[in-house]
Amino acid sequence: MSDFEFERVNTIKGYPELHWTGKRPYRGTDYYPAQLKEKYGEMKDDWINKIFWGDNLQVMSHMLKEYRGKIDLIYIDPPFDSKADYKMKVELKGKKILNDNNSFEEKQYSDIWTNDEYLQFMYERLILLKELLSDEGTIYLHCDYHKDYYLRCIMDNIFRNK
Repeated sequence: MSDFEFERVNTIKGYPELHWTGKRPYRGTDYYPAQLKEKYGEMKDDWINKIFWGDNLQVMSHMLKEYRGKIDLIYIDPPFDSKADYKMKVELKGKKILNDNNSFEEKQYSDIWTNDEYLQFMYERLILLKELLSDEGTIYLHCDYHKDYYLRCIMDNIFRNK
């Protein structure tokens, strides 16, 4: 049994719904304590900006306990599924290195997904975002044209009852 249950969205005849291999309904989540890294600004109306560290799925699950249905503005900048590994060049000065280079590349993160993995990743997070959003709330999703249609279809399915 999950700590947080989500409303089941039924299929509506004539309304588009996106299917992908391995699509799993996301009906609930457990409460995960998130690691608060920093508070920013001054307290105003019992609110202060917070920065959490961790997987955003777990952080949002943590936020449900206090903020379910209370957030008025959400902006997300998820992975674009660019099919690239993002690397950072690290310079090593004053260090003895076994190879000829004075630097190496460190992998920051990978943005390589199968289409189905990407859609499931986004689907689960968009369901949690809907739960956090107030009735008057607005969500902005930053993406590029490669996934725009897919994400729009998923959001239409999730938010149509909002």
